[in-house]
Amino acid sequence: PDSVALFEGRLWWGSDDQVAGSYSDQFDNFDVDEEGDAAPIIRSIATGPVNKVQWMLGLARLIIGTSGAESVARSSSFDEPMSPTNFYIKDASTFGSADLQAAKIDREGYFIQRSRKRAYILSYSVEANDYVAGEISRYNPTVLAAGVKRVAVQRNPDTRIWNVMEDGTIILLVYEKTEDVVAWCKITTDGEFEDVVVIPNTQSDDVYVIIKRTIDGV
Repeated sequence: PDSVALFEGRLWWGSDDQVAGSYSDQFDNFDVDEEGDAAPIIRSIATGPVNKVQWMLGLARLIIGTSGAESVARSSSFDEPMSPTNFYIKDASTFGSADLQAAKIDREGYFIQRSRKRAYILSYSVEANDYVAGEISRYNPTVLAAGVKRVAVQRNPDTRIWNVMEDGTIILLVYEKTEDVVAWCKITTDGEFEDVVVIPNTQSDDVYVIIKRTIDGV
Protein backbone atom coordinates (compact mmCIF):
# COMPACT_ATOMS: atom_id res chain seq x y z
CA PRO A 1 0.00 0.00 0.00
CA ASP A 2 1.00 3.61 -0.62
CA SER A 3 -0.93 4.86 2.42
CA VAL A 4 -2.19 3.29 5.66
CA ALA A 5 -4.74 4.40 8.26
CA LEU A 6 -6.79 3.02 11.15
CA PHE A 7 -10.44 4.06 11.17
CA GLU A 8 -13.67 2.64 12.65
CA GLY A 9 -11.98 -0.57 13.75
CA ARG A 10 -10.53 -1.36 10.33
CA LEU A 11 -7.04 -1.16 8.87
CA TRP A 12 -7.25 0.82 5.63
CA TRP A 13 -4.81 0.53 2.73
CA GLY A 14 -4.62 2.89 -0.22
CA SER A 15 -2.89 1.88 -3.43
CA ASP A 16 -3.13 3.43 -6.89
CA ASP A 17 -6.83 4.43 -7.19
CA GLN A 18 -8.19 1.84 -4.73
CA VAL A 19 -8.87 1.68 -1.00
CA ALA A 20 -9.25 -1.48 1.06
CA GLY A 21 -10.58 -1.77 4.61
CA SER A 22 -9.90 -4.93 6.60
CA TYR A 23 -12.46 -7.14 8.30
CA SER A 24 -13.73 -5.27 11.36
CA ASP A 25 -11.21 -5.71 14.25
CA GLN A 26 -9.20 -8.21 12.18
CA PHE A 27 -6.48 -6.05 10.68
CA ASP A 28 -4.85 -8.88 8.71
CA ASN A 29 -8.07 -10.12 7.10
CA PHE A 30 -8.84 -8.77 3.61
CA ASP A 31 -10.58 -11.95 2.38
CA VAL A 32 -13.06 -10.94 -0.33
CA ASP A 33 -15.04 -14.13 0.29
CA GLU A 34 -16.12 -12.94 3.75
CA GLU A 35 -19.74 -11.81 4.04
CA GLY A 36 -21.75 -9.53 6.33
CA ASP A 37 -21.42 -5.95 7.56
CA ALA A 38 -18.02 -6.67 9.15
CA ALA A 39 -16.55 -8.06 5.91
CA PRO A 40 -13.65 -6.28 4.17
CA ILE A 41 -14.41 -3.22 2.02
CA ILE A 42 -12.49 -2.98 -1.26
CA ARG A 43 -13.38 -0.23 -3.71
CA SER A 44 -12.05 1.91 -6.52
CA ILE A 45 -12.34 5.62 -5.76
CA ALA A 46 -14.07 6.25 -9.11
CA THR A 47 -15.11 9.86 -8.54
CA GLY A 48 -13.68 11.11 -11.84
CA PRO A 49 -10.21 10.78 -13.40
CA VAL A 50 -7.96 7.98 -12.15
CA ASN A 51 -6.24 9.48 -9.10
CA LYS A 52 -3.45 7.87 -7.07
CA VAL A 53 -3.96 7.69 -3.30
CA GLN A 54 -1.38 9.92 -1.57
CA TRP A 55 -2.61 9.76 2.04
CA MET A 56 -5.53 8.79 4.25
CA LEU A 57 -6.64 10.51 7.43
CA GLY A 58 -9.24 9.48 9.99
CA LEU A 59 -11.27 12.49 11.11
CA ALA A 60 -15.01 12.32 11.81
CA ARG A 61 -14.98 10.62 8.40
CA LEU A 62 -12.21 8.88 6.49
CA ILE A 63 -10.54 11.41 4.19
CA ILE A 64 -8.59 10.15 1.17
CA GLY A 65 -6.09 12.51 -0.44
CA THR A 66 -5.34 11.70 -4.06
CA SER A 67 -3.29 13.36 -6.77
CA GLY A 68 -6.40 15.03 -8.19
CA ALA A 69 -8.88 15.42 -5.34
CA GLU A 70 -9.61 15.06 -1.63
CA SER A 71 -12.37 12.50 -1.18
CA VAL A 72 -14.56 11.51 1.74
CA ALA A 73 -15.43 7.86 2.43
CA ARG A 74 -18.61 7.48 4.43
CA SER A 75 -21.79 5.58 5.10
CA SER A 76 -25.23 6.98 4.32
CA SER A 77 -25.34 8.82 7.68
CA PHE A 78 -22.94 9.88 10.42
CA ASP A 79 -24.22 7.45 13.05
CA GLU A 80 -23.92 4.38 10.82
CA PRO A 81 -20.63 2.45 10.45
CA MET A 82 -19.30 1.78 6.98
CA SER A 83 -19.91 -1.66 5.54
CA PRO A 84 -19.54 -3.36 2.15
CA THR A 85 -23.15 -2.44 1.32
CA ASN A 86 -23.12 1.00 2.96
CA PHE A 87 -20.01 2.72 1.60
CA TYR A 88 -19.73 5.80 -0.58
CA ILE A 89 -16.86 7.99 -1.78
CA LYS A 90 -17.44 11.61 -2.81
CA ASP A 91 -15.02 14.44 -3.60
CA ALA A 92 -14.76 17.17 -0.96
CA SER A 93 -12.37 19.29 -3.04
CA THR A 94 -10.35 18.99 -6.24
CA PHE A 95 -7.10 20.77 -5.33
CA GLY A 96 -5.08 17.55 -5.45
CA SER A 97 -2.62 16.39 -2.80
CA ALA A 98 1.15 16.02 -2.69
CA ASP A 99 2.72 12.70 -1.73
CA LEU A 100 3.03 13.82 1.91
CA GLN A 101 1.03 12.40 4.79
CA ALA A 102 -1.65 14.82 5.96
CA ALA A 103 -1.65 15.81 9.64
CA LYS A 104 -4.56 15.58 12.07
CA ILE A 105 -5.28 18.60 14.26
CA ASP A 106 -8.26 17.69 16.45
CA ARG A 107 -11.18 17.47 13.99
CA GLU A 108 -9.28 19.14 11.14
CA GLY A 109 -6.69 17.96 8.66
CA TYR A 110 -3.65 19.83 7.29
CA PHE A 111 -2.37 18.85 3.85
CA ILE A 112 -0.06 20.11 1.14
CA GLN A 113 -1.43 20.67 -2.37
CA ARG A 114 0.14 18.71 -5.25
CA SER A 115 2.33 21.67 -6.27
CA ARG A 116 3.94 21.41 -2.78
CA LYS A 117 3.67 25.22 -2.60
CA ARG A 118 0.24 25.65 -1.00
CA ALA A 119 -1.26 24.42 2.27
CA TYR A 120 -4.89 23.63 3.07
CA ILE A 121 -7.04 22.89 6.11
CA LEU A 122 -9.85 20.37 5.89
CA SER A 123 -12.72 21.16 8.25
CA TYR A 124 -16.33 20.09 8.61
CA SER A 125 -18.93 22.48 7.20
CA VAL A 126 -22.45 22.36 8.59
CA GLU A 127 -23.73 24.14 5.47
CA ALA A 128 -22.18 21.59 3.11
CA ASN A 129 -22.83 18.70 5.52
CA ASP A 130 -19.36 17.46 4.65
CA TYR A 131 -15.69 18.31 4.84
CA VAL A 132 -14.41 21.25 2.82
CA ALA A 133 -10.86 22.46 2.12
CA GLY A 134 -9.71 26.05 2.58
CA GLU A 135 -6.27 27.42 1.72
CA ILE A 136 -4.45 28.44 4.88
CA SER A 137 -1.52 29.91 2.93
CA ARG A 138 -3.70 32.33 0.93
CA TYR A 139 -2.70 35.42 2.96
CA ASN A 140 0.99 34.69 2.32
CA PRO A 141 0.91 33.00 -1.09
CA THR A 142 4.70 32.78 -1.54
CA VAL A 143 5.58 31.48 1.93
CA LEU A 144 5.86 27.87 0.69
CA ALA A 145 7.30 28.73 -2.73
CA ALA A 146 10.42 26.60 -2.14
CA GLY A 147 8.29 23.44 -1.94
CA VAL A 148 7.42 21.36 1.14
CA LYS A 149 9.07 17.96 1.60
CA ARG A 150 8.23 17.06 5.24
CA VAL A 151 5.44 17.97 7.68
CA ALA A 152 5.15 17.45 11.45
CA VAL A 153 2.70 18.85 14.00
CA GLN A 154 3.53 20.00 17.55
CA ARG A 155 0.58 20.46 19.97
CA ASN A 156 2.30 21.63 23.20
CA PRO A 157 2.70 24.35 24.39
CA ASP A 158 0.68 25.45 21.34
CA THR A 159 -0.07 24.17 17.85
CA ARG A 160 2.91 24.56 15.53
CA ILE A 161 3.11 22.98 12.09
CA TRP A 162 6.67 22.35 10.94
CA ASN A 163 7.18 22.42 7.16
CA VAL A 164 10.64 21.30 6.01
CA MET A 165 11.36 22.96 2.67
CA GLU A 166 13.29 21.82 -0.38
CA ASP A 167 15.74 24.73 0.06
CA GLY A 168 16.81 23.51 3.52
CA THR A 169 14.78 25.99 5.58
CA ILE A 170 11.78 25.40 7.83
CA ILE A 171 8.55 27.34 7.51
CA LEU A 172 6.77 27.22 10.86
CA LEU A 173 3.02 27.82 11.10
CA VAL A 174 1.59 28.79 14.49
CA TYR A 175 -2.09 27.84 14.29
CA GLU A 176 -4.82 28.35 16.89
CA LYS A 177 -8.25 28.21 15.27
CA THR A 178 -10.24 29.27 18.34
CA GLU A 179 -8.16 32.47 18.61
CA ASP A 180 -7.94 33.14 14.85
CA VAL A 181 -4.14 32.81 14.94
CA VAL A 182 -2.40 31.97 11.63
CA ALA A 183 1.25 33.08 11.76
CA TRP A 184 4.04 31.99 9.39
CA CYS A 185 7.73 32.35 10.18
CA LYS A 186 10.92 31.17 8.52
CA ILE A 187 13.67 29.30 10.40
CA THR A 188 17.19 29.03 9.03
CA THR A 189 20.34 27.42 10.46
CA ASP A 190 24.02 26.86 9.74
CA GLY A 191 23.30 24.15 7.19
CA GLU A 192 20.14 22.67 5.74
CA PHE A 193 17.17 21.12 7.54
CA GLU A 194 16.58 17.59 6.25
CA ASP A 195 13.79 16.27 8.46
CA VAL A 196 11.77 16.98 11.61
CA VAL A 197 10.18 14.70 14.21
CA VAL A 198 7.81 15.67 17.02
CA ILE A 199 7.61 13.45 20.10
CA PRO A 200 4.58 14.19 22.33
CA ASN A 201 5.39 15.17 25.90
CA THR A 202 3.38 16.25 28.92
CA GLN A 203 4.32 19.93 29.18
CA SER A 204 6.06 20.74 25.90
CA ASP A 205 6.45 18.41 22.93
CA ASP A 206 10.03 17.52 21.98
CA VAL A 207 11.03 18.60 18.48
CA TYR A 208 14.05 17.00 16.81
CA VAL A 209 15.49 18.14 13.50
CA ILE A 210 18.07 16.56 11.21
CA ILE A 211 20.50 19.13 9.84
CA LYS A 212 22.93 18.68 6.97
CA ARG A 213 26.06 20.80 7.35
CA THR A 214 29.11 21.30 5.16
CA ILE A 215 32.33 21.31 7.21
CA ASP A 216 35.65 22.16 5.61
CA GLY A 217 34.15 21.66 2.17
CA VAL A 218 32.78 18.18 3.03
